[in-house]
Amino acid sequence: MTRTATTMKKHLGFESLRQSLSDHLLHIKEHRQEARCNHSLHDAVMSGFACMFFQDPSLAQFQQRMEEHENKNNLRTLFAVETIPKESQLRDIIDHLESEALRPVFKDYFEKLQRGKYLESYQILPGHYICAIDGVYHHSSERVHCDQCLTKTHRNGSVTYSHGVLQGALMHPDKKQVIPVMPESIANADGHLKQDCEINAAKRFIKKLKTDHPRLGLIITGDGLFSKGPMIQQVLAEKMHFLFVAKPDDHKYMMEWIAAFESLPQVVSADIKGRQHRYSYMNDVPLNAKKDAPLVNYILYELTNENN
Repeated sequence: MTRTATTMKKHLGFESLRQSLSDHLLHIKEHRQEARCNHSLHDAVMSGFACMFFQDPSLAQFQQRMEEHENKNNLRTLFAVETIPKESQLRDIIDHLESEALRPVFKDYFEKLQRGKYLESYQILPGHYICAIDGVYHHSSERVHCDQCLTKTHRNGSVTYSHGVLQGALMHPDKKQVIPVMPESIANADGHLKQDCEINAAKRFIKKLKTDHPRLGLIITGDGLFSKGPMIQQVLAEKMHFLFVAKPDDHKYMMEWIAAFESLPQVVSADIKGRQHRYSYMNDVPLNAKKDAPLVNYILYELTNENN
């Protein structure tokens, strides 16, 4: 093994990554009064991470397993945890931690992958990576809520409270692993009457992603929710590319504009399984009927099986 390969392996090894995470957690400003701090913020967050690392089905079961002497030593050795908070304490500490405090962790890990040249194999085009985005909701309840919860009032008058994030990750069709970047919370800000949504979170996400990785060539992909003018303008403003789903019912003007042509240019290919791949396309298509509508490149993909 060469010296370079050894160095790359070492700085991406578990101990190095764990130490980096610990260092970042130790620099997060404590939000609690010192008299109430029976467990450090570092130990609380690292215990939560250990729970996911060991794939325990619940915090309670993780806590029970960690009470065993051997597992306590493992937790201290592997994750540098001195004291393990109880389930209620763990939730109370982590729930009040601002998610933005973890942004340096994502940037640090990403830069480690860049330095080790592991990102190069994720390029979908020379110098460009696909970053897929989507909204994920991790809390929903009719009873448990806070001032930042999203709300949905049902016909019967009941209200559902929820929290979510707009998550992005670098992907490649030939790889099972994805590389997540810092997500953006979908939550109501203090003092704001208008509810947050995936589109607004996506706009913030794009802007922050550019700030975190200003020289990274990115192609943002997403479902039909994002194929709207304001979102596309935001992506273009950050000098990124995009590939969004365009549903006919959501883009009637664009579909009518395309239908006016007798035929579209096509590229057709067949694979070893006898399937036919047809790509129809048209460049500089207006997204909608507005005067300032962005011009987009339209692609229609069709898969047919000649054996059937």
